[in-house]
Amino acid sequence: MLNIVVNGQHFEIKSGISILDACKSLGVLIPRFCYHETLSIAGNCRMCLVEVEGLEKPIASCLTEISENMVIYTDSPFAKRAREGVIEALLLNHPLDCPICDQAGECDLQDQTKMFGSNYSKFFSNKRGVEDKDCGPLIQTIMTRCIHCTRCVRFASEIAGVDFLGTFNRGSATEIGGYSASFFDSEISGNVIDLCPVGALTSKPFAYRARPWELRVNETIDISDSTGSNVYVHFKENEIFRVLPKSNENINGQFIADKARFSYDSRFNNRLKHLFSFKDSVKKDKSFSWTNLFKKLDNADVQNNVSFNINENIGLENINLLKKLGRLNKNINVNALNSNVQNNNLYNWGSTDKISSIDSCDSMGLIFSLNPKVECSIINVRLRVRSQNSLLSFYSMDLHYLSNIATKCINLNLNKSLRIFEGKYFDHAKNFINAESPLVLMSESVKKRGLHLSSITSYLKDYFDSVKVIKINETANTEALSLLNVKNIQKRKYDNSKNIICLNLDDRLDVRKSFFNTNKNVFWFNSHWSKFKTDIKALVPILSEYEEENVYLNLEQRPQKTNKTFTKFFDARSLQKILLSTFENSEIHSTKSIKVNHLDFIHEIVKNPWLFDNLNKNFGFLNSKNVNFFNSINFVSKYPTKYTVTNTYSYGKAMKNSAIMKDSSDYFVSLNHSFK
Repeated sequence: MLNIVVNGQHFEIKSGISILDACKSLGVLIPRFCYHETLSIAGNCRMCLVEVEGLEKPIASCLTEISENMVIYTDSPFAKRAREGVIEALLLNHPLDCPICDQAGECDLQDQTKMFGSNYSKFFSNKRGVEDKDCGPLIQTIMTRCIHCTRCVRFASEIAGVDFLGTFNRGSATEIGGYSASFFDSEISGNVIDLCPVGALTSKPFAYRARPWELRVNETIDISDSTGSNVYVHFKENEIFRVLPKSNENINGQFIADKARFSYDSRFNNRLKHLFSFKDSVKKDKSFSWTNLFKKLDNADVQNNVSFNINENIGLENINLLKKLGRLNKNINVNALNSNVQNNNLYNWGSTDKISSIDSCDSMGLIFSLNPKVECSIINVRLRVRSQNSLLSFYSMDLHYLSNIATKCINLNLNKSLRIFEGKYFDHAKNFINAESPLVLMSESVKKRGLHLSSITSYLKDYFDSVKVIKINETANTEALSLLNVKNIQKRKYDNSKNIICLNLDDRLDVRKSFFNTNKNVFWFNSHWSKFKTDIKALVPILSEYEEENVYLNLEQRPQKTNKTFTKFFDARSLQKILLSTFENSEIHSTKSIKVNHLDFIHEIVKNPWLFDNLNKNFGFLNSKNVNFFNSINFVSKYPTKYTVTNTYSYGKAMKNSAIMKDSSDYFVSLNHSFK
């Protein structure tokens, strides 16, 4: 600990930190533009100048490390004059266009000019003009406003892995740009909008739509993938205007992926507004109502012979309700259609390590059938930081792909790849064996090749006590399906149920074809429109994730709750209420079907994760002590190694119904961008 004096007060501060960090920990405000806690120190804005006793000139607090008995003044007349000079220099060429700037109201330059600037200027000259850059459909640039803080440059190089971005020229002619036509080619490019302290980089979809002070804010989670990023939803009346990251160091840090940030328009696009039924082929039955629907569903023929087909984007509470219905009535089946959920009771709760555990891994990381850059962009940020600091060396066991992490591909099949844990097949195995805390990443495509992830995890944990294993899921609630033991069925392989209720399935042609000419009564429950024209009894509108509360388990099995942002959308209703109304005459109402209080429901999961399906039995996990481990597992050779996600902007229901994501996908494809 070091003794320092800040503005006349004595403090004890740990050594090895800068003056800026020390003052920040003490609650002393020092203004800055270029400094950001997640980026390297640039020290080029000079806004953080402070006075240090014994020095003739003010010094940059972000670059200067504290020392014993250092006397610091952050609000002295000397420091104030220095900051006024910095503000004056920045405003010399900065355009006075605050009334039409989208950054107005949340602009650091605006705020700090008001707080630390002078009310006059000693210089008068013509302001410069800088050509705007092409950033595609997501980022709007007005580079004349740029103050050269280089946050975007450092983010691109250090976090996103885009190395062609930099500064050109010197002095007042300095500008930021790239050598390529694609200014920012990254799945997390939208974060530069938040990092930019002025209006040089703003959101193109949000441009000229609203002022920040006009918008209401709601906290929720993103369910476009399995990460469960924490976000703020900015909305007015019944419309979303933008989505921004909420800092959570345990999950997404301070950033979110582009698909989480910009896919919000899917809430309105292609929505199923009303209840529809079809008769005489494609003719719509306009007289069809909720009363008619409940009459069709509320009968013994349906309730005693029905199959619920769901996907991973349905909330945990709804899945739990369906499973309880199935336990009350053995003729009610609950299946996951074409899901990657494991078809067995082998579910090892807690086998997946936390996302934040990546920060403590050392020496070596192994990647199985996964492209982290595309499939889990936010987790890839942590991987890249560890790689940049030379703390982790990554090996892709079976995939060649374009990565922003230094990754060596070891071309081995999965059987041989797993053998490296025994020190075989390649020279770097000893690095893994000797590592104190190695890292293993696996995608869901591993499951398609005849392996159970829980078995692999148990095997690794048995060999290495400190190994960190993270399973990357494609969609939001895959872990919930596994927890509740929902069985997976493939298309065209249904059970003998006469009635099929499809809940929140993707509207893909291969899925719809599964129900053509099946002589089954199909009810399609979805928040978005389907291209069904026949072979279906009804299209039933349900609420989206922005319109009701529900619980989701992310890839690390962390329960998180979505918050209700809007009222219902036209005639859409809560899926939970529809199911309870449909089965109101069953025994479901004689039991405590579901926790109304979401917090209690989450606590119930955390305290007793096995309560749902009696999964507390010993199912005999495979481990390293089983000499026939590799021989007992069916390594299915007919499933070649392939990418689970090839285009991050078009995968999943939210992206498919988002016009912004479609424009993004088309833009990158037009630039011959490869997602592989």
